[in-house]
Amino acid sequence: EAPSAIGATGPAGLTPLTGRDHEVNLLKDRWEQAQEGMGQVALLIGEAGLGKSRLVHTLKEHVLGQMAEVAADAPVIEWRCSPHFQNTGLHPAIEYFERALAFNREEQSQARFDRLLQRLEQDDLARPQTVPLWASLLSLPIPDRFPALSLSPVRQREETFRILLEWLQARAARTPVLFIVEDLHWIDPSTLEFLGQFLAAGLHDCILTVLTFRPEFKT
Repeated sequence: EAPSAIGATGPAGLTPLTGRDHEVNLLKDRWEQAQEGMGQVALLIGEAGLGKSRLVHTLKEHVLGQMAEVAADAPVIEWRCSPHFQNTGLHPAIEYFERALAFNREEQSQARFDRLLQRLEQDDLARPQTVPLWASLLSLPIPDRFPALSLSPVRQREETFRILLEWLQARAARTPVLFIVEDLHWIDPSTLEFLGQFLAAGLHDCILTVLTFRPEFKT
């Protein structure tokens, strides 16, 4: 039995699917609509071993094969929830950035920060007031040339959500994005809160969001 897939163009536009070929074709169709600026959300729901990851892999291959020669940025952003980090705030995002920036545990923190700053500059996101938030998210020391963070924990979380939303929107403004969040049944509360804000912000960007989870997870 294949996992069920639901494609959504808006809050009321849910369509259940059956059959693997139908699911793959619908996901490809959702990607085409996202490329045209009509943001999409697809939910892949199924027990362990029923093919959610294979569907995601097929879609990723389709997107990468389509975009590889025209996009400077990789069009796939993949966050992975883990049963070992359900109490670590924003762990899927942190793990993604550490992967994307090729952080090495053996290298100095300064080298990691320099690579982060270079990437933020490339994305036009390296503002003095936001760089410390990025550094804090990735547990990096903040150089003296940037203002120190003096926010309450609640306010810092809100501002971190804001820069993540800004980053996603900036990426999608340059090239359509396939945003995958896998295994929501293991998601930490902060990432779940961020996703709620992201989805509530509207489906107007060139982003196809694919969420995978087991049936016991309640959306």
